Amino acid sequence: IRWMDGSPIDFVAWKLNQPNFSNNDEFCVEMTAPYGHWNDINCGVPHGFICERTNRSINTPLAPTIPAPEGGCPSDWLSFRQKCYRIYDPKDESLHWDDARSRCQSFGGNLVTINDDLVQSFLMSNLKNITDDVWIGLHDKNKENKFVWTDQSGVYYTNWVKGWPQPRSRLWSVSNL
Repeated sequence: IRWMDGSPIDFVAWKLNQPNFSNNDEFCVEMTAPYGHWNDINCGVPHGFICERTNRSINTPLAPTIPAPEGGCPSDWLSFRQKCYRIYDPKDESLHWDDARSRCQSFGGNLVTINDDLVQSFLMSNLKNITDDVWIGLHDKNKENKFVWTDQSGVYYTNWVKGWPQPRSRLWSVSNL
């Protein structure tokens, strides 16, 4: 099995029996709380979501007694590996996938791209107090079975359960964290 860019699927961790493309309408991906598995689901389901954006360092001189924000991230965002992340708890704000993406874009970012196990682990550690699933930026809305991230990067890291997706089956789709 290879991804659309030809790269092999080296790491997989989808939720068991996912993606399953149930009802032929599951084009978006959620990350399940608190374990971080990915699951394909209908994009119209309201969920919390995770935004990601590039750090924006403050270039204005500050008095030595005033600490600069860590990594250039706003105080309600988390800093990790030169990026800023904000997790929207579903009990505070639940949106459909497209609306969640628009919200992230309004901050100069997008729904999160998870390109390796370090980012996956970082997000999972910060989901420990979240009780419901959250949207991530993985989808196959443009072409069935061709997964892409919202930042248009290829899918080099995945969180599928071993043995999934099964090629040439109806069980290909996107998931959530």
